[in-house]
Amino acid sequence: MIEEEIAEKYADALFELAQEEDELETIVDEFDEVAALVEENEELNQVLEHPGLDYKQKKKILEEVFSGQLSTTFLNFIKLLIDKKREVYLPQIHQQFIDMLAAKENRLTVAVETPIELSDKHQSKLKDKLQSALDKKIELEIEVKPDLIGGLVLKIGNKVIDGSIKNYLQEVELNLQTLEVS
Repeated sequence: MIEEEIAEKYADALFELAQEEDELETIVDEFDEVAALVEENEELNQVLEHPGLDYKQKKKILEEVFSGQLSTTFLNFIKLLIDKKREVYLPQIHQQFIDMLAAKENRLTVAVETPIELSDKHQSKLKDKLQSALDKKIELEIEVKPDLIGGLVLKIGNKVIDGSIKNYLQEVELNLQTLEVS
């Protein structure tokens, strides 16, 4: 819970600053690149999380790594995180930042689990129905899970709509187990 509050606080501050400075697109691109780099590069991740390095050393290393590649605004933001000992929250701050951008653009990502690959026509129909029902621009993240047998599972934010045959069969099984036989 505290992680979320910290991430939201810093993401909100960066988001507001990026809008004020008219650098939102630049900051989004840079944040995506840095977050991916930190996730993929174990050495950089170790530098950020190393307890033996003081904040001056970490900032110097990051300045060397990102010199000329990042805007002053974003580089200063990363330095601020280091000064406040919040650099370990970079992935959570990035996710909050992306969520804020999606809200601003009225976008929503819906995770779809399906037993078979959906055709472009079916994806388009699903997207249109969700856009109509939710009044948002929908982006689908589709994952094929054959064990669902049929139907779909939709994950919208923190809600799950399970219309799979697997779920239906589990419910039938549960009902049969609780049925009293006379």
